Amino acid sequence: MHLHIHILPGHDSEQTLLAYWFSLTYSCIAEQMVQVHEYVTFIATRTCNHDNPHD
Repeated sequence: MHLHIHILPGHDSEQTLLAYWFSLTYSCIAEQMVQVHEYVTFIATRTCNHDNPHD
């Protein structure tokens, strides 16, 4: 996921803007992210080398 942020005059820092962005969007994307995470975990479990567990 690539998040491109343009810093505008008056913003304290990129971290502040990131916090604002997440506060606006996290509730909207959290469910999708969980679903993607579970899917990727499922695929990894199906395809990984069992001698080398995931980190």
